Amino acid sequence: MSVSEILSSLGVPEGTASDGTASDGTVQTRINLHNETQLKDLLDIGLSPEQRSQHAGALLDGITVPGGQPGVPLLHRLIRHVIGNDELSDEDRAQLAPALPITAHVTTQAPAGGPVKGPGGGTKQLPMQVGYVWDVSTPDGSLKVIDLPNGIELLNGGCIVARSTPLHFTCAFLTREGAPPAGYGDFNILGATGAPVPTPPTPPPAAQAAAGAPGQCSSAGIAGEGGGPGSPGLPQGTAGAAGLAGSNGIASAIATISIRGTLSFHAAPKQQLVVATQSGPGGQGGDGGQGGPGQQGGNGGNGATCDCTGNNGGAAGPGGKGGTGGRAGDGGNGTAAAGNIAVLLPRGTSTSVVQAVATPAPPGQPGNPGPGGPSGAAGQPGAAGKHSTAGATAGPGPAGDPGAPGNAGTHTGAAAQVTVTSS
Repeated sequence: MSVSEILSSLGVPEGTASDGTASDGTVQTRINLHNETQLKDLLDIGLSPEQRSQHAGALLDGITVPGGQPGVPLLHRLIRHVIGNDELSDEDRAQLAPALPITAHVTTQAPAGGPVKGPGGGTKQLPMQVGYVWDVSTPDGSLKVIDLPNGIELLNGGCIVARSTPLHFTCAFLTREGAPPAGYGDFNILGATGAPVPTPPTPPPAAQAAAGAPGQCSSAGIAGEGGGPGSPGLPQGTAGAAGLAGSNGIASAIATISIRGTLSFHAAPKQQLVVATQSGPGGQGGDGGQGGPGQQGGNGGNGATCDCTGNNGGAAGPGGKGGTGGRAGDGGNGTAAAGNIAVLLPRGTSTSVVQAVATPAPPGQPGNPGPGGPSGAAGQPGAAGKHSTAGATAGPGPAGDPGAPGNAGTHTGAAAQVTVTSS
């Protein structure tokens, strides 16, 4: 049963597109799968029971269950059921029920659509032509199914990318013309770098230091003690908050690439189909927060005026030192692939025609240490009393020191295995 027929059985009329129809008749739609049988039918590519078992094994062999993710073993059992031959238990079905329906994003071609005149007045179907980076990733990591019964031509500069998205790709034939863009393979099964983390806010400044006492008159017409000095700013402002740890990478997902008819290369510098894969690199650590401003020194006390005389104003208090910046956040960890890649070639095609390029997912680098806080301003000198002088000025405090450096993440994520078969 073709994908178009399966869509019709699920209530999607032929040619109906919820996400748009391309000029070549390619239809994009979203469907809800209400049970595992519908999912199994959608992913059925006509393999024998033995081949189904091998296919499921290729997608999951060597994949470990990450700590703290108790639902992954159930997901693996579901994959071995819908791709392979394993049966689900009643307990499995009960645990799966809350996750239903499963959303699938489907791209397909109607076999009867898009005819063009061919030799002898006949018709042939238009293949999909891709001369750009075709990113088929889904925004929420849900399943992407691509079925191209009219085939696909990867033109010069064209390639396919799936980031942290389970991919089920089938086509009648694939023609590689030219080469993918620099840095890409023909198929790119990737994870996603850990998301950026925010920088902590800067602490607020402390209230101004205490002012000096005002000058005094000891009695009428007789000046007493002059204005007192302003208090100095605190030795150091509030330290900046430490940067947040970087996010761990998001794993690459399972992928099936099935070419049912022919695989050919035209004007291609490399006569190989390149399948590149890397799981999710760790995200960069967050930047440390800036240190708080140094405290402003206190104002000098004003001198007093005592009839015909007065006294001096108090000296301004010097500003305090800015706060130390926050420590840089450590980088996040690279995340291992959540599933492998299976490439199924037409019968008789040498498996050496596929080149796997698997790159480990590196840990993230640390963030930047937080900058020191700005220096605290000096206070104002006290005003002079009659026939006296104002208080002495003072200087600002020093700027705060930068924060301590962070460390890179500690774990490198393993890349998916690429298994190639010809049958």
